[in-house]
Amino acid sequence: MATELLSFAELVLERVVGSLGQYRQLVERGATGDPLEEHEADEVGRLLRELGLPAWCYPRDVRAWGVMKDTTSDHRRRELLWIYPHLFGEPRLWAELRRAERASRRRIMAQLREAVSVGK
Repeated sequence: MATELLSFAELVLERVVGSLGQYRQLVERGATGDPLEEHEADEVGRLLRELGLPAWCYPRDVRAWGVMKDTTSDHRRRELLWIYPHLFGEPRLWAELRRAERASRRRIMAQLREAVSVGK
């Protein structure tokens, strides 16, 4: 049985997808009122940093998860998916879009640095 080797980019993408799954589990627990233990709260912080999400996202995401769980409106569900794709969207797609967004930002910043250094 041949084993397919993954590229570094694929490995990183898989790690982000896994981290997003862990984050979603912790958000769901928070939304059910199950308090997180100290090491789990630390894990939330680590996951937020790894996913490139601001620290204030967790409480907001817990509320959003509760709203999604309680809503029966298809329109509201689509709205929540649009606002919180990291919570309710397809994880791999979110990770790919996040990676592309970060790469685009890096290119823009490099172009700005180059433009500023040329103007000196």
